[in-house]
This record gives sequence, structure tokens and C-alpha cells, in this order.
Amino acid sequence: MTDSSAWFWFPSPTDAPRMRLFCFPFACGGTLTFRPWPGYLPADLEVAAVQLPGRERRHGEPALRRMDTLIDRLLEAIVPFTEVPMVFFGHSMGALIAFELARALQRSSCHGAPRHLLVSGRRAPHIARRGSRIFHTLPDPELAHALRRLGGTPEAVFEEPDLLRMVLSVARADFELIETYRYRPGPGLECPITAFHGLSDPEVSLEEAAAWEEHTVSGFSLHTLPGNHFFIHQAMVPLLDHIARITRNV
Repeated sequence: MTDSSAWFWFPSPTDAPRMRLFCFPFACGGTLTFRPWPGYLPADLEVAAVQLPGRERRHGEPALRRMDTLIDRLLEAIVPFTEVPMVFFGHSMGALIAFELARALQRSSCHGAPRHLLVSGRRAPHIARRGSRIFHTLPDPELAHALRRLGGTPEAVFEEPDLLRMVLSVARADFELIETYRYRPGPGLECPITAFHGLSDPEVSLEEAAAWEEHTVSGFSLHTLPGNHFFIHQAMVPLLDHIARITRNV
């Protein structure tokens, strides 16, 4: 059993946080995306970047390839941190993970559920994925080409064979997790949902982002920001301005 603390990295630990913002990464991503975030958010909002097996400090562990297994492990790991009110943020793959963990916490009833779910760069979970191409079974050269096309992976990665092999291994596991995921209908979340959409995102349409409204019995809002699928980098400051306003009012 992995220590709960291995799952979460706190870029700027807070002694007595008013609230924790748990941040779930996109496919092939990690905690470093969230390293600068505390500098743009309220001081009493503690950022907890979720560190998945198979990458960064957990590179020696096998990556998880099924959503149910990942949620079971995360549910167990997050319990010690639920004494402080929580907000979840997830981008792309991370939005699905955050959503399913929020549902699991709501079902458990004995642990705190998040006060707000922030989803970014992801179509609503009940909408089937586009096209029929499966990425996790691609040969390495084709998978590398797909990563390059999607963006979000530094170009230097593709120039270092050993590093690229490590990245492809994580990417393959993450794509398998996404591509084997099947939404199961259930009660709507009791917390509000805010969705963020990239104006030029080729992976998610505005309508697909707006469909997240179907998954809450509370409030919903949708914000469009400049950038493509990785507007989380391109529009970081306006994104964090929105998150700061939302968390101040939770």
C-alpha cells in the first residue's frame, strides 16, 4: 500500500489552509504544471498537485490503466486530507479523474466531498469520444507523432531517446485509462461545476464543454479562454483569476 502523502505534492505548504485545491493532471502530465499556481492564488488556498504512479517521484511504480482502480486508490489516499474543505480542478484526463473521485466521495458520505468541481479542456463524461482511433495500442513512432500533434509535450523530449521512452510509457498508460473509461449514469454532483474551454481547442467543442451542466444538481458556469487544448498554459493567469474568484466565494 502506498503512503497517502505520495499521491499529493504541495508546492507551497500552508500551516492552516482555509481550503485545498486538488489539481489533477492531463495525460502524460504531472505536478510541475501546478508549481507556479500558489503565487497567483489566495494565500489561504493550499494547492495539492496530484501525483499519479509511473511519473516524477513515483516513476518506479507501475502506471494505473483503469479508472476504477485509480479512483479506489485515490479515494483511500485522499481521506486524511478531507478535514479541510476541498475544491477539485482537472484538465483533460484530469477532469475525468476529478469528476469520478468527486462522485466516489459523494457516494461514501462519510468523507468530505469537494465544494466545487472545476473541469478544463474536456468534453462532458457522458459524451462518447470522437473517432475510432485508439492511441494506446499505437507503435512508439506513431504514438510519439500523436503526442507531438496534440501539443503539451516539450519539443526537447522528442530529441532525447531515453526520456522519450519514459514519456511514451506513461502516455500509453494514460491513453489506455482514457480509452477504456465508460461513463456510468448516476446522481448529479451536489457541488457546483465550472467548466473552462479553450477558444481554439480542436479536441473539445463549446457544446461538449457546456454539457458538463448535466452532471450537477447545483450551479453551473462555463468560461472560454484564449488558446488551444493546452490553454491551461497559454491562458494561465486569466484561468487562475477565475479560480481565485470562485474559491473566495465557496
